Formats: sequence, structure tokens, C-alpha cells
Amino acid sequence: MELKSVISDMSLLESALKQFKKKFGVKFGDFYEAINKGELDEFDALDEYRREFVEWLALYKT
Repeated sequence: MELKSVISDMSLLESALKQFKKKFGVKFGDFYEAINKGELDEFDALDEYRREFVEWLALYKT
């Protein structure tokens, strides 16, 4: 994999993460802490949020 390709992929990931931050108005660190403490269980029970939360976590871990 070329460096140019890696940088491009990282840029796309960063952009996607910023979209979640903008949509929910929460920094990832705060989101991650809240989801691990179970503070978002009522939202995570809703299918639309669950999908987005899983995607957000996966993007960050990538």
C-alpha cells in the first residue's frame, strides 16, 4: 500500500468521524466513555442509533 493511499484513507476516516461529531455534538472520547458506562443504553436500544453507534466505534477503531 502506498503512502499516498494510506494518507487518503486516513483523511476519509477523519472526515467520517467529524460528521458523527457534528451530528451528535459530542467528541468521540466523551461518546466512548458514555457508551462504555452504559449511559447511552436507552438510545442504543433504538435501531437507528445502534447502527450509527456501531459504525462510529468501528471507524474510530480503524
